Amino acid sequence: MEFLSSSLLSVLIALGFIYVLLSVLVSILVEWRNHYVKERGKLLREAINQMLDDPLNAQYGLLLYNHPMIGGMQNRKNQRPPQYISSSMFAEALIDLIGQQAEDDLIIDRNKDPDLKKLAFEASDQTPTPIDDPLLRFQMGVAEMKHSPLKELLHSFHQKSKNDYPKLKSLLEEWYNAYMDRVTGWYKTKQKSKFVFFGFVVAIALNVDSLHLVKSLSSDSELRTNLEKQAMALEAKGAFAEGDYQHFLSLLNEPKDSNAAQNNQVLAAMEARLDSVGKERFKESQQILHYLEEQKVPMGWSLQSAPLSWFAFEKPKLDAKAQKALEDDYQFRRNQHPNFWIVLKYLIGVIITGYMLSFGAPFWFEVLVRLINIRRAGKKPAENTNA
Repeated sequence: MEFLSSSLLSVLIALGFIYVLLSVLVSILVEWRNHYVKERGKLLREAINQMLDDPLNAQYGLLLYNHPMIGGMQNRKNQRPPQYISSSMFAEALIDLIGQQAEDDLIIDRNKDPDLKKLAFEASDQTPTPIDDPLLRFQMGVAEMKHSPLKELLHSFHQKSKNDYPKLKSLLEEWYNAYMDRVTGWYKTKQKSKFVFFGFVVAIALNVDSLHLVKSLSSDSELRTNLEKQAMALEAKGAFAEGDYQHFLSLLNEPKDSNAAQNNQVLAAMEARLDSVGKERFKESQQILHYLEEQKVPMGWSLQSAPLSWFAFEKPKLDAKAQKALEDDYQFRRNQHPNFWIVLKYLIGVIITGYMLSFGAPFWFEVLVRLINIRRAGKKPAENTNA
């Protein structure tokens, strides 16, 4: 007895393919939102402040962001902090920052206003004697610090380096990279709630009922077969890396009407008000929506389909026989003859969609790959039997 029948497996593959597309749209919306609220930059700055927190000495996290190497990366126009700081840049800036304490007596009172605009690298009244050796500057800067866990850590790094600057830099880079791995975990955890929210936004905004999708795919062999072929073609083109949905979009076939958004005055006006990043996310969203429309996926809002069709004032007047035939039709019952169970199934279908999309596109792509592998494995015995 087969684990999955051929038609059921086709339905699952087609449904998984739809979830991948919609999950990519959710990812685009999440990234769009994160860009406007400066989510990545804020979290990175918060993490570095926590990483370099030293209550007994200076506010090294704030000072690091005021260092020319790091501060120069900040967008001064909209005060957008850098979204990424390389480990090499972090190590060099921190070594220089600690070393400046030996020359400038650079100590910031933690009780003062921590506004970055009010922090600066101000030399003392007397011109300091420059120290050319960066390792010596770093050692003397650490010696200027009061005893604290951070001082002990920096001192251990200096001892392990054995007066080798590349070694010291490498140790600081490893420390930074290990901490950023934890920050990545924090970021993913914080993003879960946003994926849930935007998953339901997409499910409601596009009127995607998962139960209706399953029913439609089961009854429409042409739609099911077409989506299955598209899914297998997509899977053959390459893997889906997390956060790499731009590469995924490049694998999709270009929509036939690529200027559809520009032809719509409302959408064109909306796009014109966006910045460069917003326009890019807008076009990516349009590509997904056009692709779904071209594949004729049963979703979207229409006066002829549920739930808007439930509120139509005029119902067709038919004789008893024709009425009975229509009532036996699934589409008629769902769109024109709602009852408590039909409404409940619709709500459950939308809730299922929102929840499923919150898992993310990489998850659904992996599921899709496994289903396709089962499909391919299931075809081989039949070919051998015919031989």
